[in-house]
Amino acid sequence: MKIGPIGTVCYRLLVEPALGKGVGNTVFVGLQAQDADERVPLLFSGLQRRVDVVRKELQYAPIFTGHLFGATGPRSARELASAMASMREFSPELVVGKEILDAPSP
Repeated sequence: MKIGPIGTVCYRLLVEPALGKGVGNTVFVGLQAQDADERVPLLFSGLQRRVDVVRKELQYAPIFTGHLFGATGPRSARELASAMASMREFSPELVVGKEILDAPSP
């Protein structure tokens, strides 16, 4: 299994930041969107037990609309960015897609 960035917008999360950026501690969460407001399914890359931890925490991550993110339905890059801002304990880092998030809304 290849573990690495996925999609046009992707964040790297460390399940236990004190353990560093090793493959066994890293989860990538991304989506394949053409713009920051397109709603598409989430993509995950990493060891399944680590992905499960991140997915569970994402379910309850607050986003800018005052709602919970929820990791099961289609999401936009803006919603993902908002959820990542509330997931500081996983040291989220945007690794792909800055240009999509910085582009003005269509």
